Amino acid sequence: MTTQAKVSAPTQATSAVPAVFGDEGWLRNRFHTRRGAALINLVTRPLWTRFPPHGFGVLTTVGRRTGLERRPCIRVVVRGERAFLVSIVGARADWLRNVRHDDRVHLRARGTTTAARVRDPDGADELREARRAFCEARHPSDYIECFLHRKGAPSKRRIRELHEHWFDQGTPLVLDLEP
Repeated sequence: MTTQAKVSAPTQATSAVPAVFGDEGWLRNRFHTRRGAALINLVTRPLWTRFPPHGFGVLTTVGRRTGLERRPCIRVVVRGERAFLVSIVGARADWLRNVRHDDRVHLRARGTTTAARVRDPDGADELREARRAFCEARHPSDYIECFLHRKGAPSKRRIRELHEHWFDQGTPLVLDLEP
């Protein structure tokens, strides 16, 4: 049974915040904008490129218009020869538009640095597996993530609800990792 997280419409002051995030207060709403995501990537990318925390990684894509490499920091769960991730804001994410244009990517995550192909989950079984992997995996960095995205103290339950909400509202993807 899925517990739906409370999502309210963004306030007038934060109308640029995608509805998937809801109104989580002035400071958190600033991180839920395109500019906020760019700021988070600016801070995390140098460290995560060398030492990605468990549950996160750097996805290198090729820009669909510029042809330049783009490196967003993402939540990714590696399971064997596959990895699961979600475009939290769906089709609005530039990195998702880039992988729809060219599905060849490079993933740097804890325990793996490899080329991969991005695709949609293939059938209901793989979608369930992707949901389970994305929502149930919990790492110390998830507590920071929950603090940044939700009001209140982070807990296992709140982290699971946050990930379930993102999975349900976003666009789940599968990475087929190359050996």
